[in-house]
Amino acid sequence: MIHGETNKLLPLVASCVRLSHGKDSKGRCLQATADISAGTVLLSEPAFAAVVSTDCDTSRCHHCFVYRAVDDLIVCGNCGWIRFCSAECQSKANELYHWLECKHADLIRQAAEWDRTIVLVIRILLAAQPYELVKSRKSCEDKTQIPGCDSIGCFRGDYWSVYSLMTHEARQPELAPQYQKIVHQLAGALANDILHGRKHRDIHDTDTEVSECSMVLERFSLSDSSSGRDLVEKLFLHHLMQLRCNLHAITDITSKDESISGAKSETCGGVESQRQVRLAMAIFPTASLLNHSCDPNTIVSYEGRQITIRAMKAICEGEEISHCYGPHAKHMPTEERQALLRAQYFFDCDCPACRNNSTVDDVLPDAFKCRHCSELLKGLSSGKAYCTRCKTSFDMVTSLQVCDSQFVLENSWGWYTVGSGMSHHCCIGIETSTSFVQH
Repeated sequence: MIHGETNKLLPLVASCVRLSHGKDSKGRCLQATADISAGTVLLSEPAFAAVVSTDCDTSRCHHCFVYRAVDDLIVCGNCGWIRFCSAECQSKANELYHWLECKHADLIRQAAEWDRTIVLVIRILLAAQPYELVKSRKSCEDKTQIPGCDSIGCFRGDYWSVYSLMTHEARQPELAPQYQKIVHQLAGALANDILHGRKHRDIHDTDTEVSECSMVLERFSLSDSSSGRDLVEKLFLHHLMQLRCNLHAITDITSKDESISGAKSETCGGVESQRQVRLAMAIFPTASLLNHSCDPNTIVSYEGRQITIRAMKAICEGEEISHCYGPHAKHMPTEERQALLRAQYFFDCDCPACRNNSTVDDVLPDAFKCRHCSELLKGLSSGKAYCTRCKTSFDMVTSLQVCDSQFVLENSWGWYTVGSGMSHHCCIGIETSTSFVQH
């Protein structure tokens, strides 16, 4: 549940946060309007559109992404491709997007094998009102208004909010000819259905604006159908470029002994190593307003199609709300982070961790205790550690392997029971009477 009262200008964000638009290269960002305590829910947003990842095609519901055994999933009787966990999910999907996917299943499935994000673009266009697609052709003339906001300055997380996300078009490489051919074929086949194949839902804009856009749509369906195809093709390309910079991977944490599908296998004694698994790809327009930091002050979690962002530490009034796009100071050195961010997101990171050239050991909260003097150990990222006081060194891997039972590890979030292994990505301390506590 979002903290505090309703935010009138950011309906999916806590009231202690505001949207700011600077003139520097950062553009839009979210800022705290009051001191925020760790753990506060700052944002909760449903996906504007989402698509299951290829690896989970036969083991996850294609709408809510919950795991089900293959035989327990409901397969679409027409296309034989899309699967659902329940009749309810199937009904929702049919209403929102699958009616078109099923109608053009062979063409869309062929495109999905080339690039799954193409399916996501189709669902973005179907989540919009047809008149909104026409409206997107008009650039915002009011330069004082924050991009993506409506006439009263509200960022609603609707299609206009999605359309306003950065594309970095000038910096992106040109699409391969085969890719352009696929997009052209899809636009020609789907344009009429996308623009005219569904009912209009409730809208926020004025009746006059809707009427004007509806007249344009009517012309597309009669004497100017090629313009409708051209519009859809341009929107396809626009969103494909956006997704490179704004795509969210809906993930889950599973055991390394667990298949990517979600089916669990039994483990023997020892540490249960974990990994992050990509279940789906989605677009969250409001969450995309958060800028990157290599040492962020928020943490992201997913439940089905919903993203939740919480404060990971205390945030002061006026401080920018940030999260990590992937390259994290706890996991990789500055130069490597900078290179990855520049290649995918087209910016040079200037966060505190990069300005200070923080290394993994600088950022990691070293919380392993020395068994001799209880001082914190350093050097965890290398698998070996040393005491900063008595200079005793420890081979952490070997030390943990000699224990054939479970250990109790304490970290800042509570107590965790693990076995004969370790991950240095957590801030943990080991209570010891000799070197480790055995249970």
